[in-house]
Amino acid sequence: MNILQHKSWHVYSQKNQDRVKRDEARAEAEENQTQERAIAADREHRLAVLRQRAARRYTNEPVPGEQEEDNDTAPGPLAPVPNDTVAVTKTKSKGEHVNFWVDLEKQDTTSKKGNPEYEAEVKAKEKKWERTIAMHLDSAVKGPIPWYTTPQAGSMATSRSKNDDHDFVKVREDPLQNMRSMLDKRKVAQEAKGERERSRSPSSRKHIRTSRQSQPAIKDAPVHLILMGPMTS
Repeated sequence: MNILQHKSWHVYSQKNQDRVKRDEARAEAEENQTQERAIAADREHRLAVLRQRAARRYTNEPVPGEQEEDNDTAPGPLAPVPNDTVAVTKTKSKGEHVNFWVDLEKQDTTSKKGNPEYEAEVKAKEKKWERTIAMHLDSAVKGPIPWYTTPQAGSMATSRSKNDDHDFVKVREDPLQNMRSMLDKRKVAQEAKGERERSRSPSSRKHIRTSRQSQPAIKDAPVHLILMGPMTS
């Protein structure tokens, strides 16, 4: 029997598939939380820098890192900071890339969550993936099928036993076979009788004849002579 599907370490079992899905969902949630914390920290830092820069501009203090403006130019009003400020997905200290479309991607994901077409597409992809996994599982579980597990093998064994029973009944009910068995028994009985007759010696046959001849004399003798036994001289 094939017991691969009952093993706990089988990667294509339903239990392990569910475990992998849970782990992937948990990892994705943790990654999203990390990204949100990084985005919030980056926004706070940018807001603090903008506020500091605005305060220095209104007090005519030089802003470090910027070029000196002409003295004749009056400080104009600051440009409004857009709400959809470009966010950094991950800090630069880690040496990783910067994603400038995080907000757009999040908005796209949020809009897709309530979209029936998007949900149907996701379900179709999941069903396709499950069918693929089931096909791999089916091929791994099946493998070479033993001959004794197939229904054809059982039918062959049943037909073979039926044929044997039919042959036995046919031989048993055959008149010629019955005559042969009776002749064999008769031959064996005759041979046994001949052996018994040959085993008898001539002296034993003579003793039997003598005993048979003496029986009438004993029968006709008086009773008191029979009881007394043979007379000794």
